[in-house]
Amino acid sequence: MRIQTALRACAAALLFAGSMTNANACELWRDGTTQLLRGNCNLTLNPKGPRLSMEFTEIVPNPPFPMPDLVIRRFDHTLINGSVEVYAYVRNVGTQTSFATDVGVT
Repeated sequence: MRIQTALRACAAALLFAGSMTNANACELWRDGTTQLLRGNCNLTLNPKGPRLSMEFTEIVPNPPFPMPDLVIRRFDHTLINGSVEVYAYVRNVGTQTSFATDVGVT
């Protein structure tokens, strides 16, 4: 993870340094379909020399395996004839639907 952060910092520094020498050094945009950051950079320092450019696409780590994630949002309890009844309000914040699930309280 630290390597990715360092690579992003280096890429940002190169883009910034390149933009100081040429006002139109990089074009950046978000892809309309995937919402990934894309760019096309002109890295040519000498306007009379051959054009050197670089295209790039944002790299996104593989998403985790989709699973339900049940979270207790709030709970109430009542004492009736010496026994406690607990009511839990559960919400699924995961990426998949959950089957019927039993919740245990200790």
